[in-house]
Parts: sequence; structure tokens; C-alpha cells
Amino acid sequence: MTLENERLARALQTTREALQETREQLIQSEKMSILGRMSAAVIHELNNPMTTILGQTQMVLLNMEPTAPYRDDIVFIESEAQRCRTVVQNLLQFSRRHKIDRQSVYISEVVQHALRFIQKSFSLNSIHVEEHYDEHLPPVIASPVHLTQVLLNLFQNAIDAMGSNGTLRIQASRQQNTLRLTVTDTGSGIAPEVLPHIFEPFLTTKEIGKGTGLGLAISQMIVKEHRGRLEVQSPPPGETRGTEFAIVLPIEGGTP
Repeated sequence: MTLENERLARALQTTREALQETREQLIQSEKMSILGRMSAAVIHELNNPMTTILGQTQMVLLNMEPTAPYRDDIVFIESEAQRCRTVVQNLLQFSRRHKIDRQSVYISEVVQHALRFIQKSFSLNSIHVEEHYDEHLPPVIASPVHLTQVLLNLFQNAIDAMGSNGTLRIQASRQQNTLRLTVTDTGSGIAPEVLPHIFEPFLTTKEIGKGTGLGLAISQMIVKEHRGRLEVQSPPPGETRGTEFAIVLPIEGGTP
């Protein structure tokens, strides 16, 4: 009787945990649905005027002397307008399901492409980048443009977390029928109470004005549309600080 009761207790606990996980997934799904409907209602009302403001501001700067009064103020207006348009474009990711054109790509080539975009930021912050790829990695069926977007977001988050004089490790390996790409920084890490909510939209630990809280939510959505998953561990296994993000994708011809 004692053994049977223990078995039933464990089964009940497992069921409770499964129900709690399902409940959290439903809540997250409802949040995304509400955000999508809200975005669709306001996106066009914001996008057009923001594009006009940004374009006109840039025209003024082109015709303004470098030493002209108020030039710094105009530059500030341009940067803030650009930030607003970025937020609008991020919201557009939720309000529309864009077609993802997939092709056979090698993950190392996508990483190199993304690194070229952000290399200057790494140099300015004295961040050392290490790359490790297993030999004979197979290609994956993916959109290089969208994977680059995910990687740029992870790289920028790593820069913000490390500040300066850090190390970013990029590793890719095959695990059965999947390819695992990890991006690991040496920053301060993510607080345990924040970690379970890291992919929720509008959640950000950055200072006001430095993040919208949409980057990781959009990245997760992109990876899911590739039939993959985006994982996070903070600190990484065997470390005492830092954060590791892992992009797990099915390989070409493999089963996820």
C-alpha cells in the first residue's frame, strides 16, 4: 500500500506539473494573440508618419552644415525616429505572418554574415569572439535573412550584458538529427526569477530607451517557424556566470 501510494503521489505531481506547463503556454499564446491584434490595429497608423518624419529629418541633415546650430538636436531627432520605426517594425512581425523562404545553408556561413554586420560593435567594446564548428556539419533548411536577424539580436544582447573586455563563444555541433548552435557570453547572467519569462514580449532588463523587450520574443518565433527551438541557460553548464542561448534546428533530410 505504501509503495502504491508513493507511485500515485508521483503520478499526481507529474500531472500537476504538466497542467501548470500547459497553463503557462496557453497564457503566453493568449498574450501573443492579443499583441498581434493590437499591432494590426495601430501599425499602419504609426508606420507612415514615422517614415515621413525620419525621411524629412535626414533631408534636413543632408542640407545642413556640420557646424550649423541645432545640428545635434536634429541628429537626436533622427536617432529617436529610427528607434520608433524599429519598434513599429518589430510589432509588424507579430501582426503579420511573413513568408519565410527557406534554402539549404551552412550555419557557419550564416554566422559569418551576421558577424560582419556587428564586427564594429565588438571591436569598440574590446570583445573577443571565439568560433568552434564540428567538422563536416550538414546544412540546414532555413532562411539566411531570418537566422541572421536572430543572431544579430543574440549578439547585441551579449554586448549589452558584457559591456567591454568580454568573450563571446560561438559553437556548432550535430546532435543526432539536429544542429545545435550556441552563443555564450561572459556577462553577469540573467536573474533566476527573470529566466522563465525571458521570451515574453516587452520583458526587458535593459535601461529605459535601450531595449523594447521584443527581440527575444521575435527570435523565438522565427526559430519555431523553422521547426526548431530557442533555449537559454544562465549560467551555462560548468560556469558561474554568463548566459548561453542555443538555436536547435533540424538538419536537411533529418527528423526534428
